[in-house]
Amino acid sequence: MNVLRLLLLPVLILSCLTGLPGCSTIQAAEDHSSVDIASGAVFYRDQWTRRAPPMIHVYPKERVSVAPTAYFVPFRVTQQISDPEIVGYAEARMVYQTWLSMELFPAMEFASNLEPYRRDRALARARASGADLMIGGFVTHYLAGGSTAENQLALQIEIYDTHSGQLIWSMSQSALMPSSMTKDYILFSTKTRMPTDPMAAITIAIAGDMGMQIRNWLNPPGPDSAAKNLEKNIESLWNRDELAKPPVKMEGNSRPAF
Repeated sequence: MNVLRLLLLPVLILSCLTGLPGCSTIQAAEDHSSVDIASGAVFYRDQWTRRAPPMIHVYPKERVSVAPTAYFVPFRVTQQISDPEIVGYAEARMVYQTWLSMELFPAMEFASNLEPYRRDRALARARASGADLMIGGFVTHYLAGGSTAENQLALQIEIYDTHSGQLIWSMSQSALMPSSMTKDYILFSTKTRMPTDPMAAITIAIAGDMGMQIRNWLNPPGPDSAAKNLEKNIESLWNRDELAKPPVKMEGNSRPAF
């Protein structure tokens, strides 16, 4: 049996690299492999975050003329878990750092000494700091399974205008990362590898998705997107009944009559 595995192993590897149907679930560009004559080949795949796009509950209709500054506060955990303040602080900090790397705001301060998110107190502190926006939120679901079990996370983020006290952004998103899986076949086996900190990977993915919504609000879209949006706006201006009318006939220099 070991001799058969050894003889068929080059064929298996070649078929996987060339994308034949037998190995359609293996991504050669991202996978790693190891070979043991006794147990066969093992292909490793890095686990990834499963998520849907953010749900936008409230958003501003107009763009800002000047890039605003922001004041970020620790999240409040709504689920009954141990050490909720630590979890809320850690999740908020990771979202804050992700948005810092995305350079969303010219200045953004993290309130490390503030209690978990309360709108009234957070707004007062944000106004006192001179920031234009106050960013807070909630951890509505948290299940940390580590590197051996499934991990789940759900966040809701709110952004207020400190000058008017009005809620201008409200977004929520959930995601999960399944546990490591092993599938055994006759000649080989596949294994998924979890990241060192699965919850951090999920948080960064959610923060990136929500951050793109903020970026699109702060920065104008690219030329292609702008052209498509303009075309849609122009089409929405036309009345279908008017488009259904026959062409207007022009007689001499007279003005057309509708």
